[in-house]
Amino acid sequence: MKITTDLDTNCVWFRTAAEPLSLAPLYTQLHCDIAIVGAGYTGLTTALRLAEAGQDVIVVEAQEVGYGASGRNLGHCTPTLHYWPFSKLKKMYGLEYATRIIRMQTQAAKQVFSLIENYQIDCEAVCNGILRLAASPKHLKFLEKQKDFYQEHGLPGRMLTPDEARDLSGSSRFHGGWLMEGAGHLNPLGYARGLARAALSQGAKIFIQSPVNGLKKDGSQWHLQTAEGSVTANKVLLATGAYTIGPPWPGLDKAFDPVPIVGLATDPVDPALRQQVLKGDHSLVDTHGDPILYKWTRDNRLVTTAFFSGAMGRDPEKTRDYMTRKTQWVFPQLGSLNWTCYWYGNLDAQYRTIPRVFRLDDNVYSCLGFSGRGVPTATAMGSVLADLLAGANETELSVPVESFRRVLPGLATLQSISFKWGRFRDRLRMRLDGASELPPTL
Repeated sequence: MKITTDLDTNCVWFRTAAEPLSLAPLYTQLHCDIAIVGAGYTGLTTALRLAEAGQDVIVVEAQEVGYGASGRNLGHCTPTLHYWPFSKLKKMYGLEYATRIIRMQTQAAKQVFSLIENYQIDCEAVCNGILRLAASPKHLKFLEKQKDFYQEHGLPGRMLTPDEARDLSGSSRFHGGWLMEGAGHLNPLGYARGLARAALSQGAKIFIQSPVNGLKKDGSQWHLQTAEGSVTANKVLLATGAYTIGPPWPGLDKAFDPVPIVGLATDPVDPALRQQVLKGDHSLVDTHGDPILYKWTRDNRLVTTAFFSGAMGRDPEKTRDYMTRKTQWVFPQLGSLNWTCYWYGNLDAQYRTIPRVFRLDDNVYSCLGFSGRGVPTATAMGSVLADLLAGANETELSVPVESFRRVLPGLATLQSISFKWGRFRDRLRMRLDGASELPPTL
């Protein structure tokens, strides 16, 4: 299921992000060293790094800056990986690449907040850590292992007692947890627009409303054709992520499975009430099978997200009702909630959940498959891709460069089943533990 609705006022970030840039479509024939298709985090960070190094780079975007996942995500900046223990990473990639991938990821948030500071990006950036809280006492051991592992690889953190978790979160539903320091959150669309401004300031060119409908080899160069213009470049990066559709490289949309999500945000709440929930302005992510995720915006809106699962996501009223009951279960002090903003998006998921760099042809590359870690990971990958496009040895990069591979379809279906099972398992576990009040059902 592909969700590609307009990025409009239904999205909280559209209402609260810094003003959009004054950009135009591509109407002329241009030449450059490197052409990038897609103005999300990957394309913009790559363009910025290349422009900083003196490369002549052009970005061509089919819609607007941040139109895809970069403008629709929740804004968590989480410098960890999904699922895989280091032993599994070593089996998949070998010791050298596994070590590089972990090092890249644990340093990714630093890159984000360094760019924000250096270029004075207005995006509600908060770098005070993420609360990774335990839904049960048994989950504490898992979180402690995670904390120890990532701390060994450069990501600071500390374990929280149940009282500390309750104090920082404002909820009595958790049993302690891990304060992941060096992480944070931001306004994702504001960040994308800020990256675009930074790239422009270094000499990059960006064109919007210019879908690329053709990519052809022209001698040793590549020719990108839009409706009313063209770009001829020595090298090309396709950075369209979850919003890869058809041209310019047919079949590239089969390198991932689009997993749809829905985002929700409330009306602004009373500032005094906000101080009772996540008073330190942390992001919260817990260990439930259907995870609890929350953060505040600068104007006191509570923001959350949900993966599609049955009626969840597809039915806005049922989703709003469920998220209200779920939020009141976690934070009863918030009372009634009005989810004014309700928007859709896609994740470009693939089974390894590590970003993939594909060599599509001579001097044509693609990078996608961030699987929900877009803010820090795409930023870090921008530096990797800039090195690659500037001529670095492929074997020295943080991730391997691969031949194009399709994924088996069905991740979105598996994700839906996983969250349904997660909700059932959470309730069963709590019932067996003798809990007096269970989480709400959809």
